[in-house]
Amino acid sequence: MMKDYRPDEQVALLQWKPGDDEPTIRLTLTLGEAAHRVAMAPAASFERLSSVIVRGGEPLQDIAEIDRIHRLFSGEQR
Repeated sequence: MMKDYRPDEQVALLQWKPGDDEPTIRLTLTLGEAAHRVAMAPAASFERLSSVIVRGGEPLQDIAEIDRIHRLFSGEQR
């Protein structure tokens, strides 16, 4: 069951380089923008594999869930 996701909700997109304790990249985006960025990145890329979306203080890092959110917002059916 999909949670209550809103494309205009403000989230943080964090990315870590291997071995780093702190995020290398920290952006404030909408959930729609963050999900699009992660979902559209190449499969084995740094951006796709190291991304965590922080939403309401809770981390969202399951790539399959991020892909579902992206499809929901883009109207893509699968």
